[in-house]
Amino acid sequence: MKVTPCVIAASSLLTAFAPPARAANVQGTCAADDPGLQYLSHHLSPNATLSCFGQPLQEQNAARYWGVQYSKNASAVVYPASKDDVSVVMEALPLTPLGQEFAFVSGGHSTANASSASGLVMDLSSMRTVQILDDFDIGNGNTTTTIRYDGGCVWKDVYSFTAGSGWTAVGARDSSVGVGGFSTGGGIGFLAGAYGYATDRLVALDVVLLNGTQIRVNNYNEYHDLFFAFRGGTGQFGVITTFYQKAAPEPTSSEISFYYIQDDQVDLAQQNVLQFYRENTDPFSLIYYAPDYIGPSFSEITTDQEIRVLLFALRFNDPLNDAQPDFNTTFAPLLKGLNTSNSVSLDQPFAQAADIAGPFYSYGLRRGFWGPQLPTNGLTTDYLDSLTEIMRDYTNALIASGDNATSTSFVLQYQYPGLNGNLPRNGDDTAWPHASAGHQTLFTPGYTLAKNDQLAVETNNRLNELAWNLQRDAGVELADYPNYMGPGVAGSRLYGDNLKALEAIKEKYDPECFLHQGRVFASPGCVKKGYANLFEDGLGAVMGPGEAS
Repeated sequence: MKVTPCVIAASSLLTAFAPPARAANVQGTCAADDPGLQYLSHHLSPNATLSCFGQPLQEQNAARYWGVQYSKNASAVVYPASKDDVSVVMEALPLTPLGQEFAFVSGGHSTANASSASGLVMDLSSMRTVQILDDFDIGNGNTTTTIRYDGGCVWKDVYSFTAGSGWTAVGARDSSVGVGGFSTGGGIGFLAGAYGYATDRLVALDVVLLNGTQIRVNNYNEYHDLFFAFRGGTGQFGVITTFYQKAAPEPTSSEISFYYIQDDQVDLAQQNVLQFYRENTDPFSLIYYAPDYIGPSFSEITTDQEIRVLLFALRFNDPLNDAQPDFNTTFAPLLKGLNTSNSVSLDQPFAQAADIAGPFYSYGLRRGFWGPQLPTNGLTTDYLDSLTEIMRDYTNALIASGDNATSTSFVLQYQYPGLNGNLPRNGDDTAWPHASAGHQTLFTPGYTLAKNDQLAVETNNRLNELAWNLQRDAGVELADYPNYMGPGVAGSRLYGDNLKALEAIKEKYDPECFLHQGRVFASPGCVKKGYANLFEDGLGAVMGPGEAS
């Protein structure tokens, strides 16, 4: 097209370069002298919000983090309403000084200190659409039924939407957990033993890159490297606005029982636990062994507390197997000879099963959520005795310091061996190498005083060594579960031979290392700026649970 030179009126110039007619809701005056925040206020959609420090939505964001030490009380928080808004935020990062300390948050449960920042935080909680998609193309011409969930969802959103549909997703065991960190950090849920981890059920992702470009990522297109990285490598390569998880047949019911074990029956309970581990044949049934700091009964859970052993028995009905053994048959060997009078049993729809975890993991405390895996064979009563004693040592030291040990627990989480055939074939199929997988441990300290951060880390180190020694004795090496990565754990423990590839992918998609909260891969750009802390040998990566990385 030929362009004829002409004189453009001043009014036309103003129109051409004026901000769009749409404008975000802005709380406060922080955008007045900040060109990046001005860009946001002018280009975000009317349904988006920019909230300055001290304003209602900024304070709401600061208060939503599960562990109080992980909220860095951002100078400004932006709530996008769409992936177009997310693109605008990415475009604004280089324009504002606050972009040098940036994070985005889904559910706020990260104990890797990854989802909060002192500068600008993007809170995805306004983006919470869930859909069931029939005949979704996974990228190679094949189609499947898929659960589509936005990055701002919590698992309650997903379970509530899919309830009664005949389909569900592998999601968190606490319905308040965000979908983002869970899905990119491995994704061990109630149904993992039957259907595999959430990470392995992902078939596509909608991603906004650091330059604002919107892309669809799957295992078959040009972004297959990014798809690899997001499956277990956490969220430090870009912002996932939508997840597509292969749908799983939905159990219609759940049966969950909690049993207090009398002190003089702990040895018998341990023997029964090991027998269940060896002999269980139902991937929809699982148990948790938990030496927790609790009261003497469920009606007195926060009084007269000490380390007491609990057993959790959980059975979800297999929607494809009418011959599945019932609850009593499945758990008869586990409960044989035990006094089960001090117990609570629940029978409810599957969609509500994840609602019961909340009281066990209360907000308002300093928190950790850490633990490696155990081999599927070789578990011993000596190991169970040792971890129980470590938990007693920890709670006694915590109380002696004048702190409160309420809500401190350890849970050994049974996983059906081989995840019912749903493990990856190879260790490099996903960022997290788990062609072999084991039973999952979880140490979750809950306390109030910052001086006890180091005590929590030291106790976690003892528990880690106990688990790793059990792996060595069994002749196996299992990569640590990324969602439970402990402070200072070496990158090789999490990612093995995949670590170098992840460093290269980090450099490719985030060369300026804008995403550098939490544990950060040692890409050249992140090393140069001093943000890298996830090294092969762990050196330089040690951080207490209250320290910003």
